[in-house]
Amino acid sequence: MMQNVEHLALFHGHIASNIGSKFDINTEFTNYQPNHLHYVNPVGHKELLSAIVLSEKEKLEDVLQNSLAVSLRFDGSVDRNQIDNEYVLAKTVNKKGEENLYLLGFEEPNEQGAEGALTAIQNAVEK
Repeated sequence: MMQNVEHLALFHGHIASNIGSKFDINTEFTNYQPNHLHYVNPVGHKELLSAIVLSEKEKLEDVLQNSLAVSLRFDGSVDRNQIDNEYVLAKTVNKKGEENLYLLGFEEPNEQGAEGALTAIQNAVEK
């Protein structure tokens, strides 16, 4: 994703904190009404992550070229529609010895097993 995962986690934490601070047990229940920017399904979520990844691509290329070390890792997850996704991450160590973790992308495997995972990882990184 080229987006620093730690900053994204802080952003999500801020949202949860903001929502939690507005909670009042004594108020009448109202149904949640998402706005037009809210993703509510896996397709919308994928589009959002893809846009973030593409917007940070040049920055990440520079980070990778100027790193002392890079480790590539992936993690699989299954969404609510039982679709498997491989999330590809890169951990970098810069010339100051600082570590950063970046989401490079994610992809749905087309086949089972290690070959499917490898193809999904390659496709996620190439985008």
